[in-house]
This record gives sequence, C-alpha cells and structure tokens, in this order.
Amino acid sequence: MDDLNRALLEWLATWLPITELGSGLRYAIGIGAACMAILMVFERRAGVSLEQYASRRFLTDVLYRLVFVVYIVMLYTPLSVATREAFPWMRVELLSSAPLWIGIPAYLLIFDFLSYWIHRAQHSRIWWRFHRVHHSQEQLTFATGYRNHPIDQAFAHTVTFIPLLLLGTPAVSWLPYSFLLAFIDATHHANLPWRFGWARKILVSPVFHATHHSTDPAVRDTNFGGLFSFWDFLFGTAVDAERRPERTGVEGWRVRERWLSHLVSPFRRDAVIESAGANVRAATERE
Repeated sequence: MDDLNRALLEWLATWLPITELGSGLRYAIGIGAACMAILMVFERRAGVSLEQYASRRFLTDVLYRLVFVVYIVMLYTPLSVATREAFPWMRVELLSSAPLWIGIPAYLLIFDFLSYWIHRAQHSRIWWRFHRVHHSQEQLTFATGYRNHPIDQAFAHTVTFIPLLLLGTPAVSWLPYSFLLAFIDATHHANLPWRFGWARKILVSPVFHATHHSTDPAVRDTNFGGLFSFWDFLFGTAVDAERRPERTGVEGWRVRERWLSHLVSPFRRDAVIESAGANVRAATERE
C-alpha cells in the first residue's frame, strides 16, 4: 500500500504543479488577509458595519479567489507558456526591457485602457450573461473583485493575451509593488464612502465603482474604469455620484448563493427575472 501511495504521489507531482499551486494559494491568502485587515480598520472608522464578513456571500467570494488561483496555475499559465514556445516571434515584450520609470506607467495606461473597453464589452448583451455574476453581490466587500465567472475571465484574458505577448510586463518582482496594486483594486469594492476629492476624475474611487454596481441598469452601464476614471470622463460613461448607491446587485437575480449555481447561471433562462417592479426578489431561490 505504501508503494502504491508513493507511486500515486509521484504521478500527481508529475502531472500537477503542486508546488506552484501551493505558492499561489499562499500568496493569494496572504495578500487577501492583509487587504482585509487594513480595509476593515478603514471601514470601522467610517462607521460601516462589518457583519458582511461573516456572511455566506463573503465566503463565496473568497472561494472564487481560490478557484482563480487554480485556474491560473492549472490552465492559463500552461497555455501561456505553450503559446510563447510555439510562437516565439510574438514575444517582443517591449515593456520588459524598458526602464521602470517608463515601463510601469506605460503598462498601467495601456492595459487599463484595454480593461476599460473590455469592461464595456462585458456589459454587452451576450457577454453580460457571464459578467452579471460579478454584479450579483449585494454586499460589497474587497473580495467582491474576485467574484468572476471563469468564462468571463477567460474571455478577458484571451483579448489581452496577444498585447501581453507583444508588450510584456515591467520586470518588477518587488512585493510591495504587487501588494499596492492588489490593495488599490481591493479598495474599489470596499464598503467605503471615499470619493477622492478632485482626484476622483483621475482615479477610480470606492464610490465611483460602487455606482457601477447599482441595481439600476441606467447607472450600472457606466463607470467602467479599472484603475483610472478619466477614461469614463473622456468617453462619456462617467457618473460622478455624491454617495454610494442604496442597493447593489442584479435586479431579479434568482440564483442560489453557491459557486456551482453561479457557474451554470449564464445557461439558465430563469437566472434573472426581468421586471419593471422594484421588488422581484421576494420569490427568489436565494438562501
């Protein structure tokens, strides 16, 4: 039996990147815990209730993060490596060799510009069926940014894959830099009343992005910026709200708060009940 177990473990080690998976999970948990600890302090000081962190919805978002790590290690990274090896002529990676003072700003601007247009496409009629899973969260926390349907993420990664090959990324392995980007992204979904004053027309604030999560479709299809809000002001999709919306989520959402239920929801005709009424959630299946 010991020989069989040893052989099984060796087989798994050969075919599964256990080490990379373990490192990815530790990194995700560590960064997530640090963001949570800091943002909970800010939310508490802002007088915001922290009860959402004890909810099933929050735990579902955390599960999304863990599944995303598995997706990156088991699927995206191997396919990325295989593509790079198959088409070496595409590996220009201009930003990788650029000085950091040029490479980092260029990377942020170029890929945030792409992110803006991808996000607008995600709100199109066909793509919205998958992207609405991200909007289904009714209690926004920093972890809501993790709530993304795998097909939704795969679409986005496919669109950015070739530009990523051609441009590459700045050669930065500095942990504080990685944490800063993760923390900024976490603040967008945090339950904070921050507007950023005059800087709100440059950078995405929690209020700016929370408006995007409103149940009102007229407001939901605005504020697409990822890091920079000036794209929205430039292209006429900005709503400069004074405060956070009263309600967030998807009106008429009828999907159980379970990851597997979310996974199949784009293929269910009854996942969302379209209604002109404001209170269609009374007959939902949510737990």
